[in-house]
Amino acid sequence: MTDDADVKAKVLRQVEYYFSDDSFPFDDYMKGKCDGEGYVPLAEVCSFAKMKAYTTDVDVVKAALADSDAVVLNDDGTKLKRVYPCPDEDPAKATTVHCSGFATLEGKEAMEASIAAAMKKHGAVAAVRALRNLAQEARAYDGSALVTFEDEAAVASAVACTGAVMGGRKITIYALTDWFDRMRKKRDAMKKKKQQKEEDKKNGVVRAVEHTPKAAVLGCVLKFEGLDAVPEASREMLRSACEVGDIKVAYVEFERGQAEGFVRLAEPKAAELVAKIAADGKATLGGVDAAVAVLEGDAETEYHDRAAEAAKAARKRKGGGGKGGYRRKKHRS
Repeated sequence: MTDDADVKAKVLRQVEYYFSDDSFPFDDYMKGKCDGEGYVPLAEVCSFAKMKAYTTDVDVVKAALADSDAVVLNDDGTKLKRVYPCPDEDPAKATTVHCSGFATLEGKEAMEASIAAAMKKHGAVAAVRALRNLAQEARAYDGSALVTFEDEAAVASAVACTGAVMGGRKITIYALTDWFDRMRKKRDAMKKKKQQKEEDKKNGVVRAVEHTPKAAVLGCVLKFEGLDAVPEASREMLRSACEVGDIKVAYVEFERGQAEGFVRLAEPKAAELVAKIAADGKATLGGVDAAVAVLEGDAETEYHDRAAEAAKAARKRKGGGGKGGYRRKKHRS
């Protein structure tokens, strides 16, 4: 990629993030700059520190945005806005779900057609919008999408199937309103934590470091794809590929025949391995290259949420939740 193309790619990803579902609905400053039609002055966006670090040439920014399918410039190129409404303002929100975990295919149309075919068993599909992963430089479609059905009954059917395996992949499905509420709560928690840090710094307060449980160490979950092309793929093979030196694997989520698997590393010190794998983008398993990436952002949050829900369900199956439930079952026998 030439330097010019690299700058445009970074500018495009940054601007799309500013206007993304992850950021824009929670950014009071940006929303305050909107006019009656939802446009924000381009000069305002170009004035942000990160943007100026990439380029101060407005024409470069305009050229980069020509490739966007998420934001659009007005006719004279002085303002820009989202192409789609925010989730909480979407007129179709009652009949829309957010789903993730589908196989990644080449091209937007192929992704949307594949997801529509998988979801039509729940009801008539009115529209599918494949979503990009803006946490990665390539802005690639990552197997997540917003699916709009023709009626609300289909939403209930789809949500009831969250966690089901489709084509060898575990699919997570939330009603759009629930998914957006989860994002809102996450943003509120982040904002509260930031405000607390600023208040502590102002008052000279030093708090004890809160240790994240090993099961939820951030930045240490690897997602392997294309495993259905590796005949010998197994949990042991994935574990061996990641246990390099003194790095330990906490958990491997994979079943033979599935297309994808997840490896949760046990320690933050695994960051070197994570960085290397993220840079390579692949791992050789059984003589076959499998795509591998570090889970980030919503994908990582959803993984940990799903893992916690699975653990909770497993405890219930063993006797009603927690150690106490197990002991009561034992006494009754």
